[in-house]
Amino acid sequence: MESLLDVLLLDPYSGSREGLRASLEAEGCQVEAAADASHGVALMRAGGFDLAVIDLGLSPARGIARNAWELARLFRVFNPSAPLVLLAAELRRDLEAEAACVCPALVLEKPINPARLRAIVRQLRTESARSWRAGRGGLQDAEVYYPV
Repeated sequence: MESLLDVLLLDPYSGSREGLRASLEAEGCQVEAAADASHGVALMRAGGFDLAVIDLGLSPARGIARNAWELARLFRVFNPSAPLVLLAAELRRDLEAEAACVCPALVLEKPINPARLRAIVRQLRTESARSWRAGRGGLQDAEVYYPV
């Protein structure tokens, strides 16, 4: 039997958030979702996530984070070994440098293909997920954009 993955999902757009949640739950994940940074930070503090999916369009949280990049860094503090997927409305070259600051992180362009997200989850259940957590590997999906 495959183990459940605990996923943190931070996306300010209800349609996107619910679509991503449905895709993740269909793959057997337990999803904790938040539409705003303050709620997301509260969930992060609980820790224990196997994966985080954070939309870079998330609004800042006064006194906590100026932007979604800072939330991604904060996620790393509470969940240092969990893979991180960042969602961007548009992939740009400047995202590479920023993503390197929170690496390892995958950057995916929205809208996300549900099959792509399910493939990422399936891969996290394999040996490569253990390698990722040990800092020796990463997701190997041809559809995933890898910052250099």
